[in-house]
Amino acid sequence: MARRALLTGGNGFIGSHILAQLLDHGCTVCCAVRTQEKGDKILRDFATQQSQITITIVPDIVAPGAYDTAVQGTPAFDAVYHTASPFTYANAGSNLQFLEPAIKGTLNLLKAVKDNAPSVKRVIWTGSCASVIDYDNLVADPPRIYTEADWNPVTWEEAVNGDPSKAYRGSKLFAEREEAGNQRFVVCARQFDFQDVCDILRSHHPELSERTPLGKPGTRSLPPGAYSIDNSKVKKFLGVEFRSLEETVLDAARCMLDIERNEKQALST
Repeated sequence: MARRALLTGGNGFIGSHILAQLLDHGCTVCCAVRTQEKGDKILRDFATQQSQITITIVPDIVAPGAYDTAVQGTPAFDAVYHTASPFTYANAGSNLQFLEPAIKGTLNLLKAVKDNAPSVKRVIWTGSCASVIDYDNLVADPPRIYTEADWNPVTWEEAVNGDPSKAYRGSKLFAEREEAGNQRFVVCARQFDFQDVCDILRSHHPELSERTPLGKPGTRSLPPGAYSIDNSKVKKFLGVEFRSLEETVLDAARCMLDIERNEKQALST
């Protein structure tokens, strides 16, 4: 694992989990964020590990040379983790305002590393299955099994002129296709449906029965021919062992119940 890393988007959901893993493994991490406010929140969230964190501000990831200064750390970085990418349609006047940060932000970072950070041995970019799956054809006979070799078929014209979901899928597709790396991994444990989720919650948390849809217990809510993912590559090359769906659902439920409980206690005091 990298000993000195640059992390973009460390204030986001995926980025914060990556940051936690890096810090727990003893790494020092420079977090590139768009505002000082976001950087200050990271320092508050990881208060006990602040000595391992530095903050650098990159206000506009689309601007030419946006990351040129950020990648020149002292001591030098040996890895870069890129998770920063827009995920909101708010205040977007056009799909281009959604596409350009994802694509140009990625290109700016790669160029900055190439030109200014020779010590970096690896760039890890977190994408989305939206770059893999054809969401206009989710059902097939026989069912389609997606791998790292697949790309969604959204065209540039569709991404620019289509609905916001096309813009999002296009942003993931075109940003990832600009990557200079030589490996692509689809990180997906298994196919599941929301009936599975409801059945797990009802069996372990009967007190939530009024808040959990019943559906048709024990059946599948996915249509016949629904796609699935082949995750053999990520298991073989990275040694990934996935948690069970049951463990994942119950952990998420416990987390949300804890948040709800804490919010109620805060309101009552």
